[in-house]
Amino acid sequence: MLASNRAAITEDVSSPTPGDDDDGPLGYHERKLLGRCTRLGCPLDARPDANQCPKHSEEEARRKRKTRRARRKARKLARKLWRKQNRCLGCGRKRLRKETRCIICIVAAGDARTLVVRSDGTKKARIEAATSIDRDGRVRYRGQGKRGRQSVASLDAKDLDDARDHLQSGIDGLTAVATALANLPRIQREGAKGAALAELRLAYRFVGEVLVRHGVIDPVVDEEEA
Repeated sequence: MLASNRAAITEDVSSPTPGDDDDGPLGYHERKLLGRCTRLGCPLDARPDANQCPKHSEEEARRKRKTRRARRKARKLARKLWRKQNRCLGCGRKRLRKETRCIICIVAAGDARTLVVRSDGTKKARIEAATSIDRDGRVRYRGQGKRGRQSVASLDAKDLDDARDHLQSGIDGLTAVATALANLPRIQREGAKGAALAELRLAYRFVGEVLVRHGVIDPVVDEEEA
């Protein structure tokens, strides 16, 4: 048999194999569980209060500080520009009249109540201006009568008012069961609790009507009505 000119294949023992000290490349979660620095390629152990070694922890902290400073600077410049353009100081959209923010930012910040109070005051003044008393003592309102279906805003206002009333009743009922009625017999407490939960369920349904009306959720069929 002729001898082959190809070099003999020998096992390479220079590279680490499974079972050696080096376990091979590990992922982020594996390195984190082993207490090693999660920075790829770093052989050091992580700090007890961090996921990286002291060197990389400090680098990460410097990077975050630099990013925060850059964001604050960009935000400051943007607000300065928006103030000159009479735009919303929160996002740059068109602001509301007599406000520094747009309606989206006002609602998102939970400050829409101030707009409602102001609107209610304006509506009340408009109704008072259009109201007069006849010689016979009857109160007349010179409003604009319209036939047909109520507006979406009117339907929303009615549903949300009902939801608010039932929600408050449910909250008061559950609070009473947990405090003032705590010493009553169990049957009475369970009955009061059921009544309070029924109020909360009604509030949930009224809120659902508003969400369905605006296409946020699909109509839900009640199990009792199905």
